[in-house]
Amino acid sequence: MFNNTESFHIVLSRVYEHFFTKLVKDHATSRYFEGKDVQQVKEKQIKGIIRLHRLFTEKKEKQIRQELIRLGIKHENMDIDFSLFVETINYLELLFVKEIFKCKLTDLEKTFFESSKFFDVVRNYTAVGYIKEYVNREKVFLKEFIESNFRQKTIKIKDIIDRHILWKEKILEFLAEDTDTIDVELDPDKCDMGQWLEEVRHRNPEIVDRLIKLHRELHHIAENIISLKKEEKYVLLVNEYNYLVKTNLLFLSGLLAFLLSEEISELQRDPLTDLLTRRVLEDIYINVMELSLITGEPFGVAFLDIDNFKKINDTYGHDVGDMVLRTIAKILKKVLRKSDYLFRYGGEEFVVIVPATNERGFEKLLEKLRKKVEEEKIKIDGKTINVTVSIGGVVVKERYFVPLSDVINYADKLMYRAKKAGKNRVVIDTFSRNMEEVAT
Repeated sequence: MFNNTESFHIVLSRVYEHFFTKLVKDHATSRYFEGKDVQQVKEKQIKGIIRLHRLFTEKKEKQIRQELIRLGIKHENMDIDFSLFVETINYLELLFVKEIFKCKLTDLEKTFFESSKFFDVVRNYTAVGYIKEYVNREKVFLKEFIESNFRQKTIKIKDIIDRHILWKEKILEFLAEDTDTIDVELDPDKCDMGQWLEEVRHRNPEIVDRLIKLHRELHHIAENIISLKKEEKYVLLVNEYNYLVKTNLLFLSGLLAFLLSEEISELQRDPLTDLLTRRVLEDIYINVMELSLITGEPFGVAFLDIDNFKKINDTYGHDVGDMVLRTIAKILKKVLRKSDYLFRYGGEEFVVIVPATNERGFEKLLEKLRKKVEEEKIKIDGKTINVTVSIGGVVVKERYFVPLSDVINYADKLMYRAKKAGKNRVVIDTFSRNMEEVAT
């Protein structure tokens, strides 16, 4: 029976013993205790939780807030995910509630309410520490991302991007500082970025409409963040902050894709097929690779080669060979999406880059390309030429940057595997850093 704070702390210590044992054994948390004196860590943590509860009962709100913010920062620097931290606190609270129900208390309801409020305070203000660390890291990442991707853009576009970044930075500062006031435009139709997106909408509706949707969502999240911060609902604020970061990354990546598509339209194309040339292949690949690393979505790279093309040239002449190349280029462009990239790699070889796809979707697309080429009847002087292609496809879903040369070489080997298997077929695989050499 609890008759004073000290007896309360005795029970809390007993509960923490059981709780700590689970932490040390649990797969998700055991790694944080490797190489440490477990007994010493346990004693330190028990003293810490009792100290926090004493500050809570003495109503030293400013001091407990500062202690918990430091605790949140410490846990985040240890790479302990906030959701994992909350899960462990929830479990500790559950153990404690079970224990107090075992006791015969005259004021059970009051004890339960006070303990519940204490654990809410722990979760809430620790979340502030996590947010502060998130914000500091996001500021650095945002600066590096902008400098590496947008520094060479035109002055007008760069100015609009800078204003958008300033808008985001004001929200980050609002989160990190002890203030309830913020001066940002919350109406997505009135801010500079929103107005610019409407101006350029006609240039590429497929990409810009998605950007407009993401931009509106960013403003909606900003409203939620301001509201949650003012209400001091910091646990919910962590989730909303993470949503803001993810949405903003998707938005900036989509913006990069749009600006890249604008630049590509001005670049030199292959005069015979009107396809992109090898000179822009690596730049486009790097952007698609970076987008994949940011979003976690895999992408595909395919190497296509016209079967028996030398025989076509030798039999019908190079003019007919050129006609075949132009015809196949048109077929491929018609099947691919506007967001996909098609290159004439050299001679009768083509390269396709397909952002945001998986193994099943990529294989289905490549099979469609192969079949459309096979079905095409090219008529020359009353004769019909049947043309086929062999395709090697690589799905890239790595966590680290993969050079274009590695992916192209692997796709090329898979294409030759398709040739050896009888031509007019698709062979795909997933790129792996530890993959064995493909038989040639």
